[in-house]
Amino acid sequence: MNEQEEIYRAVIEANFDSIFRFDTDGMFTYASESVRDLLGYSPAELIGQPVTITHPDAQTSERTLKHRSQILSGEPAEAQDLPLKKKSGDIIYTDIRGVPIYDGSVPESERSEDDIVGIQILIRDATERRQREGLISVINRVLRHNVRNEMSVIRTWAEVLAEDMDAEQATKATAIRAAATRLLDLTESAQQIEQNREISPELELTDIIPLVNRIVTECETRYPDVS
Repeated sequence: MNEQEEIYRAVIEANFDSIFRFDTDGMFTYASESVRDLLGYSPAELIGQPVTITHPDAQTSERTLKHRSQILSGEPAEAQDLPLKKKSGDIIYTDIRGVPIYDGSVPESERSEDDIVGIQILIRDATERRQREGLISVINRVLRHNVRNEMSVIRTWAEVLAEDMDAEQATKATAIRAAATRLLDLTESAQQIEQNREISPELELTDIIPLVNRIVTECETRYPDVS
């Protein structure tokens, strides 16, 4: 192995747990030694086996087939939290990046999808990260629930007080109610962010007038003396 290959190997192993290669039919042709720790198999046990040997269910196989089709068309593919089944039967979750392997005899400038002879997969174990994110998600839901309940009580009592007070005091109660409403809106926004965090951000046309009007209204309510 020359120096450039050694540097390449070191970089890959520092950033990914294991490296796999498949032929175009989805059969293992190579597995790095680290697969023992990741999946419990030796490299020799996987060579010649179909990739589905590591799939816990049909849904995973369908998801992987879509990524494989994308790679065989010449495009890299990535997947997060892809479940894989270990030799023991345990399930782990992984982040995966796959790239096509081209026939080395074909110049890079002349390559097409017809020259793809296999797929290389780089895998990182994401099980611990997924568990942490799950715990954070539960904490967020509990926190939002409690904040919504308490803010609803505050807003209700502020409305009652505003009706029973004189004009000057009622203004203060109205400000409390407005602050409680903003916090309730914030919990709703946090919920939407969590629900949509896996969606790829794509730019699209947006009508900003309703957004501007809402911000102006909030500012006028919060700072009534400011022009």
